[in-house]
Amino acid sequence: MKFLGIDYGEKKIGIAISDERAKFAFPHGVINNTSANLVLNVIKIICDKNNIGKIVIGQSLDFKNQPNPIMKRVEKFKSFLEERLKIPIEYENEILTTKQAEQATKKPRIGARMKSRKKEEKTHTSAAALILQSYLDKQKMIK
Repeated sequence: MKFLGIDYGEKKIGIAISDERAKFAFPHGVINNTSANLVLNVIKIICDKNNIGKIVIGQSLDFKNQPNPIMKRVEKFKSFLEERLKIPIEYENEILTTKQAEQATKKPRIGARMKSRKKEEKTHTSAAALILQSYLDKQKMIK
């Protein structure tokens, strides 16, 4: 079974997908968060095409383990997906994943300049992969 990782953002939603054995998370892409139905349709296509059995969404908490202001929108998004996709969805703490992803995309390849839009997309999809990988690693420890 494959897993889908989501890094929810007001403008962009990062997507990652695990391998079939659920050992590794790979960045997949970014969805422009312009309408709920558009996002739903894209996620549904990705889930159907990749045989996704579970979705993991980043839980936005601060250093005191309290919800960040965006968390209400994340909760609404999670409920919206659960009702329509009928796929189990769980949270994974996403603390510092965006910062980690920004650091990973900070050094462009030699001789290449990464445009800010492309860099932003890479940050979101990398953050989604970090969220999903953290979840997968915890599941391995439980087994």
